[in-house]
Amino acid sequence: MSVMDYVTKLNEFSRFAPVCASTEEMRMDHFEQGWKESIKTMVVGHTYANFQKRYLKKVKIARVIDEKKG
Repeated sequence: MSVMDYVTKLNEFSRFAPVCASTEEMRMDHFEQGWKESIKTMVVGHTYANFQKRYLKKVKIARVIDEKKG
């Protein structure tokens, strides 16, 4: 599943279960739960101010991983 597909599903989930993603931090946590382990290990020590910044970082990391695969 692409990053965009995953964010779309997360947004749908947030709409139907707003209490589970009622804060920016909760939304970021749910977003991070769906990441592959390889991506999680790359960003484990980083802090992001908001969901958008975390999303953009994941897009960049996913692109690099895909480029390495060939």
